[in-house]
Amino acid sequence: MDKLSDKNEKFTSADSELRPDFDLLVVFLDLCRKIASVLAVSVLVAVGAYIYADASYVPEYRASTTLVITTRDSSATVYSNLYATTNIAGVFESLLNSSILQSKVLEEVGLERFDGRISAARVSETNLLKVSVTGDEPREVFLVLKALIENHGIVTEEVIGDVVVEVLELAKVPTAPSNSADAVKKAAKAAIIAFVAAAVIVCVRSFMRDTVRSRKEAENKLDCYCLGEVCHEKKQRSHRLLGKKVKSGIIITNPTVSFAFTESIRKLRRRTEQSLGAGKALMITSVMENEGKSTIAVNLSLALAKKHERVLLIDLDLRKPACYKLLGLKERTPDAASVLEGKINLAKAVIRDPISGLYILPQHGSAKKADDLINRSTVSALIEEAHKYFKYIIVDMPPMSAAMDSELVMEHVDASMLVVRQNYTSARVIEKAVEVLHSGHSKLIGCVINNAFSSSVYFKSKHSYGYESYKRYSEGRGEYAKNS
Repeated sequence: MDKLSDKNEKFTSADSELRPDFDLLVVFLDLCRKIASVLAVSVLVAVGAYIYADASYVPEYRASTTLVITTRDSSATVYSNLYATTNIAGVFESLLNSSILQSKVLEEVGLERFDGRISAARVSETNLLKVSVTGDEPREVFLVLKALIENHGIVTEEVIGDVVVEVLELAKVPTAPSNSADAVKKAAKAAIIAFVAAAVIVCVRSFMRDTVRSRKEAENKLDCYCLGEVCHEKKQRSHRLLGKKVKSGIIITNPTVSFAFTESIRKLRRRTEQSLGAGKALMITSVMENEGKSTIAVNLSLALAKKHERVLLIDLDLRKPACYKLLGLKERTPDAASVLEGKINLAKAVIRDPISGLYILPQHGSAKKADDLINRSTVSALIEEAHKYFKYIIVDMPPMSAAMDSELVMEHVDASMLVVRQNYTSARVIEKAVEVLHSGHSKLIGCVINNAFSSSVYFKSKHSYGYESYKRYSEGRGEYAKNS
């Protein structure tokens, strides 16, 4: 059993070296957390683009006519007419835009200037030429087009004298704009661009954040050994009987908890045993709130209780206790605060979980004068008395940023453990907490990366063991499953 554990430790270390410092899944999760902000930015940009497109929209009107191009030669073939139309298309547009013709058109229409556009294009595979005039006044463009057709001979006779130009379709006054505002399309395009840009910014910021994302990063950025990673576990599970979701504690004795989570706690227990030794008191804390230090404390205690007798979990987070909630205990007195106040001794306050065999000294609700209860004499007496009856003592403490309790208690325990939530707290802040824990009387055995997401691929060989191998081995009731 010990040899197998040693081998697994070596292979786990080898696998961890193959993991990249940067994990795309972590960046993706950051993007998911910020998706509401990204969507809000894209919506605001879309609204702005729509308003701008609608306000800046200038309607344009187009009057068109169709001309038939033929040669004067009566024996000309269809091919000759097509060839003539192809050659004349570009020349005819230039002629229509000539200053001589435009001056005549403006004089006839009675305009000082015309800011519209005149174009001529051949209709594919025909000897037809489509002439269009585009401007911002419908009647104006109609009059200009009509004047062009009536007076084009002033400049076209000499250049294209061997070609006959006849009107096939008379022009009409345009009744609707030829262009649209396209405000919706422009808003949609702007929204997509804004969404992509905001998403890229979020991903870059996630990549640049100085946090701890993996075990390897923890060992590179922090001055302490990383005991491992505890994988993310959903807080809500489907209740098959009732057909609805219910909240349940994330503890390894809960049958709905995943195998990966249970296995990561077992690995943590094994490394804790190796670093701590028997008959020791271990303090578990974190830097910030919501890093999951109570979850780690409860599950580590349960894992130790499965293998060893007489394991005690003490909840000394007197401000926001959570252990009793995770274990599903009802509020009761006396509790940890009662023992610290001297109202009752430890033996009468401790309760035992009949299923796991874990002994618990819970705390229910926020204690009055919590700062006064955590002092050198009361905590020292509590730990000293607990040593008489228990092999392992796990003490759940409040976050170091919330109170000085951990700095006081670490002088009376044998070791401490720091829980670090993945990609949550700045590595600089964590390192300051590590320095504080190193400076105390107790030994800092390491940190734990909690709530870890990972897309890393574990490279396996015939000598390595992955989660699936463990699962098959435990399902087959092998020696490892029995002894663990």
